[in-house]
Formats: sequence, C-alpha cells, structure tokens
Amino acid sequence: MSAIVIIAIAIAIVVVVLIVAALVAVYVRRRGEQRQVVREQMASDATGHRQEADAHASKAQDLAPGAEALHNCQYTDEEHAARRELSPNDIAIIRTNE
Repeated sequence: MSAIVIIAIAIAIVVVVLIVAALVAVYVRRRGEQRQVVREQMASDATGHRQEADAHASKAQDLAPGAEALHNCQYTDEEHAARRELSPNDIAIIRTNE
C-alpha cells in the first residue's frame, strides 16, 4: 500500500472515532437532562404528597375529639346495631369476632 492510502485510512479512523465520541457525548448530556427533569417532577410530587398528608393529619386532629367521644359512649350492641342498621345476625358475627 502506498503511504497516501495508509494516511487516508488513518484519517478516516480518526474521523469515525471523533463522530462516535460526539454521539456518545450528546447521548450522555440528553440522558442527564432527562434525569434532571424526572428528579424535579418527583420532588414536586413529593411536596404535593407531603401537603396532602399534612392536610389529612390536620383533619384527623380536628375530628379526633368527636371520634373519642363516640368511642367512649356506652352503647349496648343492640344500640350500636340500631345506629348502624345492622341485623341481629351481624351482631352475632361481631360478638364472635371479639
């Protein structure tokens, strides 16, 4: 082979390597940007979930005294059944599960 052919092949190999390196760099950059977008979306979702959980906790604290009062009532099983519209069969099932 002549020296010109060898130089041309070497130049072609260098050009191919540079093109592949550029493509890899573009891919890595885009992938990093996609991950950043996903991270930001997850952070936003987490903030929303925290706010929702805080709202539920606040509501539970507001309702707790009323629930406590209902829990402490001394109703008989029959009175509970009447309030819940349970059948006598339901009452028997509840008593067996206690």
